[in-house]
Amino acid sequence: MEYNCEEFLDIFTNRKLGTGNLIPYSMTDRTLYDCINRIQRYCEDKAYNVAEKTVYEFLYLINCYKNNSAEFYTKDERVRNIIMYINDHLAENLNLDMLSREFFIAKQYMCKVFKRSTGYTINRYISYKRILLVQELHRSGQNLMQASLNAGFNSYANFYKAYVKLIGESPKEMK
Repeated sequence: MEYNCEEFLDIFTNRKLGTGNLIPYSMTDRTLYDCINRIQRYCEDKAYNVAEKTVYEFLYLINCYKNNSAEFYTKDERVRNIIMYINDHLAENLNLDMLSREFFIAKQYMCKVFKRSTGYTINRYISYKRILLVQELHRSGQNLMQASLNAGFNSYANFYKAYVKLIGESPKEMK
């Protein structure tokens, strides 16, 4: 890269599939939003040179969050363990009752703690992670039907509904 910023790509390229895909809800402060808004404003004003520097700032902030993510996840070990379990068993049948039994936590309390820590419901998190896995499997050559089944969706129809709900477009538009 011209500006020698390869290390900023680390958060996107140096991770195990199915991990490190989300910035925790508690870390999405105004700084990231302001940065994105400035990039958009600079592009609208055709100040591309300034926008480019702001992209570097954004990547720097993302990487700072990545470096602090271990600290975030240790704040509530139960949530960290649930996330790790979900990531390790993504293609299996996951539901709230089973997770509640697995972690000896009341279902309603588990949902509340998870949502407070991540900003996502458990079911939404599972769907989102499965969609990311489908995208990765599809890029590696599997058709969408096979990729959706291998990612833990029990049917293409369930994958399709989840994809449209979370992404806002048909999976056929997937690049």
